[in-house]
Amino acid sequence: MERIEKAYKKDFYVKKGIPTSPHQRFSSLEDLKRASFEFPFVWKSAQFGYDGTGVKIVRSEEDINNL
Repeated sequence: MERIEKAYKKDFYVKKGIPTSPHQRFSSLEDLKRASFEFPFVWKSAQFGYDGTGVKIVRSEEDINNL
């Protein structure tokens, strides 16, 4: 079975009008650090996550540095 990157799934949902939570994609940690957002937020790895692996609740700048 082909693995589909989680981020592509989210983009597909948006494109097809399927309800989903708001999301942004970042290609690097530096891009994430430069972005504007409100805490807390959920960070999810775009690839290789499963059963909670690759998912973090980010509550502060320090949490971002620990991703």
